[in-house]
Amino acid sequence: MPLTKLQAEGLNLADTFAFSGTVSGAGESNTPYFELTRITSNQTGLSDGSFTKVQFNEATLDSGSGADVSTNYRYTIQSGDAGKYFIITNCIGETSSGDDNKDTTLQIRKNGSSIATTEFETSSSSDAQRIGKTVYTIEDLSVGDYIETYISINSSSNANSGIVKSGARLSGFKLSSS
Repeated sequence: MPLTKLQAEGLNLADTFAFSGTVSGAGESNTPYFELTRITSNQTGLSDGSFTKVQFNEATLDSGSGADVSTNYRYTIQSGDAGKYFIITNCIGETSSGDDNKDTTLQIRKNGSSIATTEFETSSSSDAQRIGKTVYTIEDLSVGDYIETYISINSSSNANSGIVKSGARLSGFKLSSS
C-alpha cells in the first residue's frame, strides 16, 4: 500500500499488509524463562514460625541456564539476561502434627531480601493442617541477582515441625529488557 494512500485514507487494521523488510521493536521473546520444582518428595523438618528456604530439587524449565537445584535452590540472572521479570511461586505448607497450622507465610526473595509476601492466618478455633499459598511480583533483575522462595509455617502449639509438600514451584520469565 503506497504511503500516499495511508495518509489519505488512514490505517485500516482489517487490511492485509506484506512487508518486504525486517520489522523490529515489535516485541520480545520472553526469554529466559525458568521453573524450579520440589518434585520428588516433601521437604521436612521446618522449624515452627521460622522462615526456611524451599529446596527445589528439579529444574523443569531453564532456558537461561541460571537454575541451581543442587546447593542453593535458586535462579540466578546470567550475562545478557538483565531486565524486568514476572516471578511467581507457590507452595503447600503442612504441619506434621495434624490440624495445627495457625498461619503460613510465603515470600519471594531477591538477593536474600523479601520483595513479595503473602500470608494466610486461621482463627485459633479453626486451624488447618495444610495451607497453600501463591505469591507473584514483577521485578527488575540485573546480572548476578538471584531469586529464592522462603516459607514460614506457624503452629498453634509452637512445637510443630513443618513440611513443604512436593509440587512447590518457583517460575519466571523476562518481560522486557528495560
